[in-house]
Amino acid sequence: MRDIAIDTETSGVSPLEGAEIIRLSACELLAPDQVGRVFHQLLKPSLPLHSDVAYISGLTDAVLESAPRFEDIADSFLTFIEGARLICSRANWERNFLNAALDKAGKPILPADRFHDLWDHVPSELKGKGSSVIYEYAGVEQGAFPPTEQMAQSPSDLYEIVQVYWKICDCRA
Repeated sequence: MRDIAIDTETSGVSPLEGAEIIRLSACELLAPDQVGRVFHQLLKPSLPLHSDVAYISGLTDAVLESAPRFEDIADSFLTFIEGARLICSRANWERNFLNAALDKAGKPILPADRFHDLWDHVPSELKGKGSSVIYEYAGVEQGAFPPTEQMAQSPSDLYEIVQVYWKICDCRA
């Protein structure tokens, strides 16, 4: 089975409150420390961004103004992830936002069993202690710049997810 790491940046905390994906990044995971194809897309939300989102993500309405909407790239994203297990550090979050966007675009939603949460590989006593714990547990430096050319356009969050994947789980079984 193909594994693809995914990461999203969103315009808020809940798609039920109108928040949308504003950055979608994914990459194929090949042999240890090797990535394949990369999918990276900025997305224009329906509503203006809250100032907190711009502060956290570095993305602004001006940056996203010329970006396509999710509906415009849904087919290419679905083709990219076809048949793959989706590796993420917050599977419920990613699934909820992706499925809300897919539903809005009139596309089929992704079943829960397509998602693999890296937090499943973290000892229970570390869960609930903040998002940086998974990186500390795996020995992954946050904010490190992706060293490969194919990952250069992706945010460091995706690179960090890839590094956690290689270091804490044998997910390719």
